[in-house]
Amino acid sequence: MSLWQRIPGVLLGILFFFPVPAAHPASLAWELYREGNWPACSIEAARLLASDPADQSAQFLLHACTARQSPGAGACSNLLALAGSSSSSEIRAHAATEAAWALLRNHTPRQAWQPAVQAFLTTNDRETFLQSLAILEHLHRHICRDIAMPPDVERQYLTCEPLLRLVPEALKPPRPDSLARRLGTTPGRLIVAFYRSCIRPAIGSRCSLSPSCSEYFHLSTRKHGLLGIPMLADRLVREPSVVLAARYPLEQDRRTVYHDPVEHHDFWIQSP
Repeated sequence: MSLWQRIPGVLLGILFFFPVPAAHPASLAWELYREGNWPACSIEAARLLASDPADQSAQFLLHACTARQSPGAGACSNLLALAGSSSSSEIRAHAATEAAWALLRNHTPRQAWQPAVQAFLTTNDRETFLQSLAILEHLHRHICRDIAMPPDVERQYLTCEPLLRLVPEALKPPRPDSLARRLGTTPGRLIVAFYRSCIRPAIGSRCSLSPSCSEYFHLSTRKHGLLGIPMLADRLVREPSVVLAARYPLEQDRRTVYHDPVEHHDFWIQSP
């Protein structure tokens, strides 16, 4: 065999043994947070804090996951403290938004007003902004009608109100669930929990869309009950064409994914 015939095999051997850089732990923690995998995110955040107790990003992730799993007074207090003390304006905004969310779930919604306003006015992050806008809209229309917005906040809110249609279902404040709604969403929650705990750790994250297919299924069943099953089937069939079209690219943890939310595909369903 000539030298030129051997070169492709040599190159393949070099590529095979070439070290592939591992994902940064902070990126993994944020990915788990965005997916709503609170237990795993808590573990990663705790690992980050073990190596650097002053890591405010890890502090936020740990407090946020604790609040998501058990939105008690202690979790809210930790988030509110971080919202007022962090040296990073974005961490303060993230913490304020999560504090508002936890206060809503903790049945003290009027206390959520101030942190929601703080996040709305200060964040530069698209997702945090939309979430704080949705919380403000929920409070303004349903809970705190007697509280007048400061003039500067009201002007900005009215300007941004049309953007509410862009808020994904996952970022909206939770609605009270009827028994029928709880029964309809149970299969989706169980299937997603099984996939995330037993299958995904073995195969890794392969979805090229945002939200991921498992999160899309979770959101669609939470919003539309058992109709989330055909919506997931439709998503799996559409994924290659959505990636090929590349209409809504997003940079997520050093890779490109494509924005494909539930709201783009449930126009034919009348929400309950």
